[in-house]
Parts: sequence; structure tokens; C-alpha cells
Amino acid sequence: MSRDHGRRGPQNIDALQMLRAVAALLVVMWHSRLSIMHANNNYWVEGDFLYRASHYPAFLNHLDIGVDIFFCISGFIMNLLIHDEPSTSGSALAFATKRAVRIFPPYWFFTGLVLLAYVASRGRFNLASLTGNIASDGGRLLTSLLLVPEELPPILGVGWTLIHECLFYLLCALSIAVGLNRRLPTVLALFSLGAIGLTAANVSLMHGYFASPFTIEFLCGALAFKYRKPLSRFFPGLQLVTAVGCYLAVSAILDSGISTQMMPFVRSVGSGIIGALLICGLIGANERICFSRSLLGAGLMRIGDASYSLYLSHWLVLSTMGKLIWLIPALPAPGVAAWHVLSIFAAISFAVIFAEHVEIPIHKRLQAAFLHARTVPVASGCPPCADDRAGSYVGRHFRCLTNRRSRIRSGRQKINSRMDRWDRRQQIDPC
Repeated sequence: MSRDHGRRGPQNIDALQMLRAVAALLVVMWHSRLSIMHANNNYWVEGDFLYRASHYPAFLNHLDIGVDIFFCISGFIMNLLIHDEPSTSGSALAFATKRAVRIFPPYWFFTGLVLLAYVASRGRFNLASLTGNIASDGGRLLTSLLLVPEELPPILGVGWTLIHECLFYLLCALSIAVGLNRRLPTVLALFSLGAIGLTAANVSLMHGYFASPFTIEFLCGALAFKYRKPLSRFFPGLQLVTAVGCYLAVSAILDSGISTQMMPFVRSVGSGIIGALLICGLIGANERICFSRSLLGAGLMRIGDASYSLYLSHWLVLSTMGKLIWLIPALPAPGVAAWHVLSIFAAISFAVIFAEHVEIPIHKRLQAAFLHARTVPVASGCPPCADDRAGSYVGRHFRCLTNRRSRIRSGRQKINSRMDRWDRRQQIDPC
């Protein structure tokens, strides 16, 4: 392996880490209006779709594209993780177990916080629209904790994206079991065609979660992994600029009054293309200028490490800040803007501290307990949890090092070693 080729590996994962941070920050910005919604001088009224389209610029109305970018990153990483797995039921079960160990504990923790806030405030802090009926709320709690698709959103509102992620993980596990793990893009393409047909026929399966248009975004991420080498070398800066241009175009189209039946297709196809361009463009750009080594890049990677905690917790933190602003009546417009910025900073700070001192250490212990392996927690691409620690799966043969930063760095190198082997195999056999 040449020096250049070897050096290219860690930068690929650094690029994904930065992109995960960007995606999480977009979602935080989208929900940050919760922190000022009760202010007298609220300048970002939520309203419905038509209200936003008529009162705000289109690019501000679709910052939730961060969720779609998470789905693309998840498609990229899952294709990497399952490609070389043996096609056995044991491998499929191990894959599903590791995903569950990664996804559920933090999700359960923040779901519990929402319930605790509801009970402690005697129903006044009701983020989940609970009814107070033990039977109905108990049934909803059970389905929410298990991420079972249902008509109402989960108690932790952002959990709806985790349902899509879990269904995607299930598809990956089934692909491993039946020997199609090397053909994940083909499998996703078939499901995407099914999603298009179901949506066009106005048919909803599993409350719209099964074979949804979001499958197209997982497909775009998987294709970005398959063709990342030639694409990352093709004018990466131009790809990033094109991605921004595509976002502006998609936002304008969505706000132009197109039919509600066309909106899911426009969003999924447009966001999938944007996500693939961002993935390949950032990988190529970081290989050339090593942006991840700058101060801003290092900050983004730290947020990327905490992106799952940030995604799960920001809704609760921002809503709490929105309640606290009641204590400051008649806050002038500059003060509301300052409170808005402070709320975003509070959400990011809480997530980073929680991830570094709670989420990652507990995840390591759970892996040791459930998987009987010493593994390295490194982030993957799932939303939006789609948020995952890919190094914990790829780097399972690493011994646990004492220094946390050394463990994270070693995990990234292990992942990219697999990516480099896949690149060489593609050169030998493009099929």
C-alpha cells in the first residue's frame, strides 16, 4: 500500500464525521424555533406548510433535510459493514444485535426523560401529547420503546426516524442471511421501485413506514459507497457547490405549490442526490486539503461523535428553553435572538457532554456484556440515528485501549482499512 493510499483512509471517515455533524446541526436549527415560540417577539412562527412558504425564504423551510442526509450516510456505512460478512444466520443475528445495542439504550433514556417531565409537571410539560389515560398511554409507551410502527409518533418525537432506520437494519440483516449482502444497492433499488409504486397508488403499509420513499435515500447512500472512489476524485469542490444548489432548487420546488402526492418523491430523490454529492464531495475535498485537521474541522468531528445524543436530546433541551423564556416577559427582539443562539449552544453542549461521559462509556460496557467482545465505538451514519458506531462492528478484534481518543482514532483506521481493501477488489473485478 502506498503512502498516499494509506493516508486516504482516515480522511474518508473524518469527512463522514463532519457531515454527520452538519446534518445534526441542520436538524437542531430546524427545531430551534421551539426555544422562542413563546416569546413576545417571536420572529420564527412555526405555522403550517403554506404559512411558512408564504412568510419565510424557501431555504429556511426545509432545514430538516438533515434527517435525509443521515439516511444517506446510513446507507453508505451499512453497505460498508455488511459487504464482507459471511452469509449465515449467525452473522445476521450478530449484526441485528449490535444495531439494537447501539440504538435502544440512549433512545430509552431520553424517552424516560420525556415521561418524567410529564409526570413531574402533572401534565403541563407534555411534549408527547399524552392523554393521561393509563391504558392508551401504556400501549403507546410499549410500542414507542420497541420502535413499532404506529399511527401516532413515538413518545420521543424524533424517534420516527429510528423506526425507518430499524426497518433498514432489518433489511440489511435479511440480506446477510440470504446471501444478498454484496448486492445491497440492488435490493434497495427494488424496494425503492416498490415505494414509488405504493406511494403513487396511495397505499400505505405499516402506517407508511414500510417501503417508504425514504428508501431512495438509503439507496443513494449505498451507491455513494459503491462509486465513491471515482466520484470523490471528480471535482469534489464542484460537487459540494452542486449539492448546495440542489438544496436551493429542491426547497424552491417544494414551496412552489406542487401536489402533496409529488412532495415525497421530490424530497427523497432530491435529498438522496444531495446526500450522495455531499458524501463524495467531502471525502474528495478532505483528501486534498485535510480540512478535518483544522480547528473548525476538529470541532465538527467532535459534534459528529455526539451526533446521536444531539439528535435524541435537542428536542427536549430546546423545548425546555422555550418554557424558560416565559420567565423573561417582554423580552426585546435582540434578546430573543440572543436566547435563540444560547438555546442552540445549550443543546450542542449538553449532547457533547452526555455523549462523552455517558453514551459512549455505557455503549462500550453493553457491548462487552452482550457481545462478549472488546470493541471500539466509532460513529457511523445513521440518523438521524441513523447514527451508529461503525468502528464497534468493524473493529471488533481491536483490544480496548486506555485512552479514549486513541480508541476512536484506531476504530476509524480499522474501518478505512476495510474500505481500502474494497477499493482494491473493485480495481481487480469491477463487477
